[in-house]
Amino acid sequence: MSSLENLTKYFFAHDLLIYARLLTVHLAQMNALDPGTWDALKSDAFVVAKSDIPFTHLFTDQALEKEIKKQKGHGGMVGLSRDEAALSRLVTTTLHIARLVNQYLNTIPKASTTSARTEHYQLSGEMALRSR
Repeated sequence: MSSLENLTKYFFAHDLLIYARLLTVHLAQMNALDPGTWDALKSDAFVVAKSDIPFTHLFTDQALEKEIKKQKGHGGMVGLSRDEAALSRLVTTTLHIARLVNQYLNTIPKASTTSARTEHYQLSGEMALRSR
């Protein structure tokens, strides 16, 4: 909390006014919390880690919405929950299709062995230059 209070002046200095205004509201709300809520926040039981990048955890409801959106997206599993025969075909053939896709993907040479990010997106590129 004290770190956030110290950062507030830098948000104003770097013209990040939305962050600056909302951070003061957030600090006031956090200071008004009771001790039981603080214990729940420290336990991290309400967030999901989808990657190893620090400070990118999602609340459980956000993580579920992202996963559901991926399934419903273009080319996803549209209408399968209503069609029992289609769902049965999917369950029966998924392992075989996955094996064939993996065999195909293994024949393609990989340009880079590491595609995972090692830092938050705002710590590199233009945002990082402006902050410095």
